[in-house]
Amino acid sequence: MSVNLSEPGPEFLWIGEAIDFVGSERSYAAAFRLLNLNLAFEMVSIVAYRGKTRPVLLFDTFGDTPYREGLTNFVELSYVLSPCYQAYLDGIEPGAYRMKDLVPKEYPISQSFKSIPAAWSEKEEMRYITHGWPERREELLLLVELPDRAMAEVSFLRPSSLSGFGAQEISILEVMAPFVSAVVRANWACFVRDAALPHDNAINVAFESFGKDLLSPREVEVIRLILQGHSSVSISLRLNIAITTVKSHRKKCLREAAYCDSIGADGIVRALVGKRVKRMSPVSRFGFFLLRCSMWTPLRAKAVQGEVFDPYLSAIACYQIGEHSARGRSNAEAMA
Repeated sequence: MSVNLSEPGPEFLWIGEAIDFVGSERSYAAAFRLLNLNLAFEMVSIVAYRGKTRPVLLFDTFGDTPYREGLTNFVELSYVLSPCYQAYLDGIEPGAYRMKDLVPKEYPISQSFKSIPAAWSEKEEMRYITHGWPERREELLLLVELPDRAMAEVSFLRPSSLSGFGAQEISILEVMAPFVSAVVRANWACFVRDAALPHDNAINVAFESFGKDLLSPREVEVIRLILQGHSSVSISLRLNIAITTVKSHRKKCLREAAYCDSIGADGIVRALVGKRVKRMSPVSRFGFFLLRCSMWTPLRAKAVQGEVFDPYLSAIACYQIGEHSARGRSNAEAMA
């Protein structure tokens, strides 16, 4: 970016606003106006990942549009499907990336999304789309390192029909990255100082401590991925192990749940929806087993919020705590 000092534009004004108004949306808006002089994009959003907790939405330009629902669905639920989120968990380095370059050749999620608000679509660069998210958009990402192993995802969207993002756009973003990253980090520091961030990490602590006398650390990893909706192929890709090994782990883990038929899991769901339901799968039975053991409190909360991706578990959890909610009832009825 070159600046003509004889006929100055608004560039220095925007730089000043990005600095002076740190802690407000005006700081982000000024920074992206400056970036937009050289990088064409339709919308931008910033979320912060903090371990395995739900991401925090920091800024967006989605405005009062139907796409707001898609952004909300992403932050609350479907972020777990995001290739960027998975790359963050795998330790990706900060920098500029195209979203489609982070998508594995074999996408590591089964086509059945269960209670996640998303649908399979080969027309999308990630091969799925969150309900309400703008269709046929490509994303260019700037990943910004934050304190305490957190990371911000700055996502720029524009229609695929505009030829998407190429090497030139990546180069532009890399040149501007120090400035944008500094603005993000400064605003994040204000956000952390002023906001009471929910450290909703109980589910992960419980997963890691549950069944230590019965299950190996690898088996615990397998069960976590099963309950998140991963197929055997997906688990094999994520953990870099053979499919036969995955199936062996699944068989051992699910044997621990065999007794759940005798304690009335099917009956609880029938009581909730008022009619017979299909026989619960071994995964549902294992989830019910966890609900009744040391996993009960954190997993119950997650299931009620829809963050455990099994409609039976959501229905059971709502029933067990006396919340005969529309969410729990609709989830169970969907399986009837």
